[in-house]
Amino acid sequence: MSKKVEATTRGLLLMLALVSCAVGGLALSSAPASGMTFNSTVNTLVSGVNQTDLALTLYEFTGVLPSSVGGQPYTFFTRNATSGASITNAEQYVYEHLLSYGLSSVSYQPYTGKTPGRNVVGEITGATRPSEIVVIGCHLDDMPLGSVAPGADDDASGVAAVLAMAKAFTPYHCERTIRFVFFGGEEIGYLGSAYYAAQAKASGQNIVAMIEADMLAWNATGSQVVETDTRKPTSSTQGDQWIANQYADARATYGIAGIIPTTLAIGINVSDHKSFWANGYPAMLLIEDEYRTTNPNYHTVNDTVSTLTMPFYVAVTKAFFAEAAHIAYLDGTLPSSDVCVYDIAMSGFKSGGSYGVKATVTVDDAGWLPALGATVTGSFSGATSSTASGVTDASGNVTLTSTTKSGGGTWTFTVTGISKAGWSYNTALNRKTSATLKYP
Repeated sequence: MSKKVEATTRGLLLMLALVSCAVGGLALSSAPASGMTFNSTVNTLVSGVNQTDLALTLYEFTGVLPSSVGGQPYTFFTRNATSGASITNAEQYVYEHLLSYGLSSVSYQPYTGKTPGRNVVGEITGATRPSEIVVIGCHLDDMPLGSVAPGADDDASGVAAVLAMAKAFTPYHCERTIRFVFFGGEEIGYLGSAYYAAQAKASGQNIVAMIEADMLAWNATGSQVVETDTRKPTSSTQGDQWIANQYADARATYGIAGIIPTTLAIGINVSDHKSFWANGYPAMLLIEDEYRTTNPNYHTVNDTVSTLTMPFYVAVTKAFFAEAAHIAYLDGTLPSSDVCVYDIAMSGFKSGGSYGVKATVTVDDAGWLPALGATVTGSFSGATSSTASGVTDASGNVTLTSTTKSGGGTWTFTVTGISKAGWSYNTALNRKTSATLKYP
């Protein structure tokens, strides 16, 4: 996690979090449940997550054990972004491991600036939806400055979990493309992720979800809370909320004990997910129980493997595996072709001496992506009575208009049906079915 977490921004955000807890509880997300269904393949992957494999990567990436880079032994005493050979070897360590797993592609993504570096990207190309991209991220660099910086929790824990996921997922196919991205320069200004996300936006890439795994392995307070941090719920951030709900549903669907997923939907932006928000992509930060107490070893030479809470870390990673598998639609997890109402926004208008209202209906599919070409029918009641229908655009929106009335009044719009060839209208997924507006 970036050093900025220790500054005023963190203090303000945590104060807001505590106020929110006191007023309305921690789980601030308003998005609907993901409707996750148990899948035996995903369960096998979840069951395969184990402390031994995760610990080995942690030991090698923090200098407890020598690693191998370029066929030669190498001991990591630091991975600071300004450390020269050490951070270069960290990049190569991850690159070589990804190559050994047999992914569709593995590459470096160099970036320039005050402190140049390289992101490392491994991809499993989607089988039927290759243009829909799921980014699973973590960061390679660590703190403090100096010759010793183990960075076990921050963020070797994320690196080990993402490497384990890449290895486990490779024998399977996903309907969506999944990219495992190991970012450089997070601790000194999110350099690698800022470059990656900006390039993705410039080239028109369709990133449907991004999850940043940053500090997953310390829970000495025993709270068992693991945070899923998103922006505040709005119509433009529904993707964040859906990603967070997938994590909570994964824990429940696969019976993963020892963790309590808790969403802080207040825009905590102190890791690489921030770069994706800045470029218009839905993203979430997966992190240990930060709102109660920060790991006291954070950004010090004491951030070592021996201080971590390994059973908690294993449980966090298990749910992380299940969440990513369902978001990327790994073997057999593609949801049914359902459509539903995500939102109904009402607005008023004046026509001559009369008044009326418009209802903008947002229709999504079961993956909470906009449903293009769905015919929506509905009825207006109250001040005037009428029916209306229309077809959704690429944003999943259609605007329907009431008849007018002199002097105005109160109108209610109710969706009566949605149809799309080859799809089913699943009313159980609806967030809304009606909305009311008084105008003027």
